[in-house]
Amino acid sequence: MSTRRRKRRKRNYLPYIIMFPAVVIVCVAAIVIIQNTLINNRILAEVIIEAGDELPDAGVFCKDDSLQASFNGDIAISDTSVPGKYPLEVTVDGKIYKVSLIVEDTVPPSGTVKSCEIWMGEEIGADLFVTSVTDVSEVAATFAVRPDFDLPGTQDINILLEDSSGNKTELNTSLTIKEDKEPPVISGTSDKTVFIGENVSYRKNVTVTDNKDVDVQIEIDNSSVDPAKAGRYPVKYSAADSAGNRTEITVYYTFQIKPEGYVSEEELYELVDQVLDEIIDPGMSDLEKMSEIFYWIADHINYIGTSDKSDWIKGAYLGMTRGTGDCFNYFAAAKAFLTRAGYETIPIERVKDAKTRHYWNLVKYEGEWYHFDPLPNLAKYHYVCLLRTDAEVAEYSKKNTRFYEFDKTGIPATATKPLDIERKVING
Repeated sequence: MSTRRRKRRKRNYLPYIIMFPAVVIVCVAAIVIIQNTLINNRILAEVIIEAGDELPDAGVFCKDDSLQASFNGDIAISDTSVPGKYPLEVTVDGKIYKVSLIVEDTVPPSGTVKSCEIWMGEEIGADLFVTSVTDVSEVAATFAVRPDFDLPGTQDINILLEDSSGNKTELNTSLTIKEDKEPPVISGTSDKTVFIGENVSYRKNVTVTDNKDVDVQIEIDNSSVDPAKAGRYPVKYSAADSAGNRTEITVYYTFQIKPEGYVSEEELYELVDQVLDEIIDPGMSDLEKMSEIFYWIADHINYIGTSDKSDWIKGAYLGMTRGTGDCFNYFAAAKAFLTRAGYETIPIERVKDAKTRHYWNLVKYEGEWYHFDPLPNLAKYHYVCLLRTDAEVAEYSKKNTRFYEFDKTGIPATATKPLDIERKVING
């Protein structure tokens, strides 16, 4: 190219810059937009980069890539994610030029959203639909159009993400507004027998739950009850949720004179818990705990030939307090102890056509059932029935007058493999 042609192109270049100041050039070092505001025909006065890009080197201010440039002094930009105009100095061929780096945020935020569900009468903010946001600046979430929070069903929702530079992105999701049509559920109510003169708690073990509301109150109407007079009285329980759904239950409390010698379940378990606190260590295995219960009962109740078998709670209580009893007292005490220690039990009774009656328990140990009978070894019977299988007790019964023969209808089978555990003899 001749010298004359180069001069002619220079003369036409400056008017072009004045007419179109927004023309851009892309540098090879990064995607950098360069505004053609010239200090001279070699140096650019301003360079524009996108917010969040890396700080370009000083050479970006040079029109000619062959020029060597460096920043003069400290760089005033610590964070290129913050839009603004930053003054800099660059040194080119030993000469210092005052330039500006312009940081612009033109990229809209990106993000993800989720669908939401609320109840009729509730409202929810746009930010709760947003699960993630990516942007170099702070982003606010708003509704493009405010949802109709009084409209049951599912509606489309547009969430508007806008960053601090005004860049916007719209994301689509949905809002489901549910109507509460389910009434509260009252649990723990039942017909009860109460003794005249005893304290009565109508709320004990009674709870209410609701599919929506957390704190639903129970109302109890016991205005018909005369606790000083024997009779059967209605007690009404009711609960209503915030949507007006209501539940009502009526049970009957029967007041009667307390029978002589009556023992309540609470009295029995209070006594049992005292013994368990003495003999059970929390660090024990289930086998160790069951063994302690077995041998304590066998060692603390002396065998006698008869007992009142009308009430297992009373039978257990009398066996413990009197220290005497027959098989029913041993069975009842074992049931009480195992239950309070957290084990499942099933009562077992000898077949009806046997000469005498006999009672014991099945207990679940490590997911399988076993026979559990702490009746001491009498002079006639030398057998420790601690966690025995069906086959083991059946073999014993063949030789000992149908001792553990029982009707298996509805009774789960025990484990098939006998346990290899230590069993010590206690003579009652």
